[in-house]
Amino acid sequence: MLLALLLALALQKPAAQTLTETWPDGSPRVVREVLSDGAGGWIDDGAYTAYHENGARAEVGRHAKGLRVGQWESFHPNGKPASKGRYVTGRMDGKWSFWRDDGVENLADSGAYQPVVETDEQGRVVCAGQLRDGQSHGAWSFYWDDGSLLAQGSYRSGVRQGEWIAFGLDGAPVQLCLSGEYEAGRRTRALDPERLAQLAASAGKRREASASAAAPGWLSSADGSAERLEELKRFDAERPRRARELAAALLTLRVEDDTERAAAAQWCERLATLARGHGLVDPSAALPDDRARLQELLRAWSLLLATSADQWLLWSLQLRPSCTSHASAPSGGPCPLLASPQLRGEPTAPHGSARAAAKWYARRTSDAKARIKLCGGEKEAAALDAALAWLVAHQGTDGSWDPAGFSSKCAAHSAPACQGDGESLNRVGVTSLALLALLGDGSTLSRGAHRDAVRAATIWLLDQQNRESGRFTDSRLTTFMYEQAVATWALSEALLFDEAPELRRAVEVAVEYLLKSRNGSAGGLSRWSYNVPGMEARFDSSLSSCIVLALSAARDAEVAVEASVFAGALRFLTELTDPATGRTGYDSIGSSSSRVTRINDHFPSDANEPLTALALAARLAGGELPKSEPLIAKGSALLLAKLPRWETGKLSVDFYYWAFGAQAMQALAGAVETGPWMRALRVALLAGQERAGGAKGSWDPTVDPWGYSGGRVYTTAMGALALEGPLRVDPARYPHKK
Repeated sequence: MLLALLLALALQKPAAQTLTETWPDGSPRVVREVLSDGAGGWIDDGAYTAYHENGARAEVGRHAKGLRVGQWESFHPNGKPASKGRYVTGRMDGKWSFWRDDGVENLADSGAYQPVVETDEQGRVVCAGQLRDGQSHGAWSFYWDDGSLLAQGSYRSGVRQGEWIAFGLDGAPVQLCLSGEYEAGRRTRALDPERLAQLAASAGKRREASASAAAPGWLSSADGSAERLEELKRFDAERPRRARELAAALLTLRVEDDTERAAAAQWCERLATLARGHGLVDPSAALPDDRARLQELLRAWSLLLATSADQWLLWSLQLRPSCTSHASAPSGGPCPLLASPQLRGEPTAPHGSARAAAKWYARRTSDAKARIKLCGGEKEAAALDAALAWLVAHQGTDGSWDPAGFSSKCAAHSAPACQGDGESLNRVGVTSLALLALLGDGSTLSRGAHRDAVRAATIWLLDQQNRESGRFTDSRLTTFMYEQAVATWALSEALLFDEAPELRRAVEVAVEYLLKSRNGSAGGLSRWSYNVPGMEARFDSSLSSCIVLALSAARDAEVAVEASVFAGALRFLTELTDPATGRTGYDSIGSSSSRVTRINDHFPSDANEPLTALALAARLAGGELPKSEPLIAKGSALLLAKLPRWETGKLSVDFYYWAFGAQAMQALAGAVETGPWMRALRVALLAGQERAGGAKGSWDPTVDPWGYSGGRVYTTAMGALALEGPLRVDPARYPHKK
């Protein structure tokens, strides 16, 4: 009997106690049920009520073993509700409502909350926090591989807001990188040392670096190891490992004497060079003479290497505009990017998951058999390979393609100089077209045979952009809106395959520029003009169609573009299209493709249907379907009546027509019989492609109406885009059954 009684007592839940904390006047401040933690402390378990100093309730809810659970409510001192919602094991989960003290709902905080805990491949927690309506919101914590704290702070509607603190690999707080006060995602003020020390103490037991740890020889030498830095520069799967090794080694450097300070300062200079001029502190600071500051700089570089080494774009951009325009940045103006790196696991909702549009780009395959089949045969696939190889061989060292200077690369490949210069002012445009051609074959920023060329071109384009306005080129040039369109298109496709915060921001502001440049009308039209000072506003189908293609690619990359923009643009194209024939005019029904007097006006404007082809591609990209829009069928019939021909004597070659026609006809495959047009296109391209010498793989620009402007780079990029039609476009995206 006694044994049974003892067993029953042992199985009983420990008795809860009620503790009361009071305000100075003796009134209750907190009344909570607790359990002993077995070490002389208490764990909240049961009912919990907090009170304002005026006696009004402040917060009501329950705990289970120290974690908030179930329904919780909070109140303002005047008694009005402040918040209401549910916790699950300590995290907000489900609908939460928040109110101001005047009773008005605070919509900036109310919403559907979802707890998030992200782990790596080994099951270790990377970060933990919560989402509100799909965006990071509220407190988040990030962790190193061993479970120790890496960083903690808060988000508001998807961006950092308020106080953040970061801890290095050795557990000590880092002042010059990430830690600070944030407003709308941008670090505006560094944390003072006292506050850093206070936060570090509250973070619990931290790891300590070994006082006896010595810097490896390759690091502590004033000369250092050039080989180690070269290894780090390479963009491959090993870069994070190499960077983590260097990050740990930096923490072993000491700055007690002149020799040690010289080695440390030299490594900071090397890393700044690797980051292409980005700085973590004011470059005018006399760091070698300031031991504490130099030690902090080493800690900052260590944190940066360990957290963002695989973000190749961050380390490759030269952000001249953005790094000089943020006067509010701490420490005299360091680049906000490197001062606030993207953390591993940091939410980028709604861009963190696979894009819905990704399946429509899956034809850009590296599978040799599938690629040959899609291209139309081995000869066609080889022709595409040759065109892309020519483009890569003639890319400038800065990543661009110069329409008038590409031939300078011929000597490096032991080939005679190629002929066929264009106009150098179109550099952004032809670089964007060449980048689109490389992306169309399946190379991206992170993979593919031409990965390095894609990266270099992307970096160059981003360097050309004004980060505030989003514009890429001088608005006084007559071609600048065309270049804005194709640059936005190319960067959007790059973003679709590889998420990078700075690339996304560049696409967003580029799209914003296009949308702001739109000229609407009472009828809801979306149209664009060249908007060059001294030119009258003239709206044409060519420019507007190119912009629709750019905005469509941006939308695929999950950059917001309102549906009304596409609807208005398609209405404008309809206004320029003959309802009887389906032919799209330049700036009015029946008007032909433009020509420049005494430059290309000897090319017949009616030999092809370039404007109809481009308008068809824009209609389909903008959302129109063959089964519901009769003008699409009529337009495609016009293209089938004018098959591509390599007939230089008749001046019928038009790469503009062929590239956009390939995109339109490939999208229409199944809706109409496009085979004759695509077969004729391939025959024409193979007949005209150069087969020998330094020009092998390219096409002569003198036979094309616009070759004088873009040169051999233009015709080769457009020829490659034409051959890639079946790779770039999946007809399954455009339902065609009536």
